[in-house]
Amino acid sequence: MDCEHVRHSLAVRALSGLAAEDDFLVGLHLRGCRSCRAEQESDAWVMSLLSTVPAPEPVPTVYGRRRPAPGVMAWALATALIVGGCLLGRAARRRSGAHTICPSGGRW
Repeated sequence: MDCEHVRHSLAVRALSGLAAEDDFLVGLHLRGCRSCRAEQESDAWVMSLLSTVPAPEPVPTVYGRRRPAPGVMAWALATALIVGGCLLGRAARRRSGAHTICPSGGRW
């Protein structure tokens, strides 16, 4: 597996998990690749931030159905766009060869 494929797989792994074989191959690559390990740490940092966001509390409607409180959907969409934009921006900078400083202070 090359670094580009592993970094894509890391995002999938963080969001929904990988098949056992792919997870094993990614793990093998991570043992020998410092930059991909740094990417994994950065992804873990983003996911830890997302895990601190409380789930919206549903409120009853006229028809007895429950839906998120007003404004929650807009907030959730904004959060998703910001996180998605950060991840896409990192991928674009990586492809262009530009370096950025990751949240932990290291370079990747």
